Amino acid sequence: MNLESVTATLELQQLISDYWHELDSNGARNVTDYYTEDCEYVAGTSFHLKGRAGVRQFYDERAKHVATEKDGIRNTRHLAANVRIALNGKDRASVEFVMVNYSGGGNPPVTDFTGPSMVSDVFWECVREADGKWRLASFRGAPLFIGNEGFIGKVLGKN
Repeated sequence: MNLESVTATLELQQLISDYWHELDSNGARNVTDYYTEDCEYVAGTSFHLKGRAGVRQFYDERAKHVATEKDGIRNTRHLAANVRIALNGKDRASVEFVMVNYSGGGNPPVTDFTGPSMVSDVFWECVREADGKWRLASFRGAPLFIGNEGFIGKVLGKN
């Protein structure tokens, strides 16, 4: 692996961390900054959205559900494991990982917690744009396990 490949791999690993930090710490306010203008966003079987406007729509709908949670707050932590990055030339990459989401309503600490809210396979197609930043051209999340507390099901249209 050459220095350029190592650098790209580290940048993509940082993208994963920054993306989930945006959701966990900033309520996805700037989530569209992580996407290309013409991106594709697929969450479960209910959401197949196009463009940054589609991504914004998904997270705005999610925010409406958060507002109904205890204290109007949703504490989340997303953990990425088993990250695999395949570089497809200088400015394209396929990224896949397992995402484990812990979340619950109300101010921390969340009590009566029973385990992950969701475990998903996540597949990203990333491109490095003209400004040098890696962005998601495609996001596909495929839930494997959904917890019992109900929020995730509401967001994904399962309840």
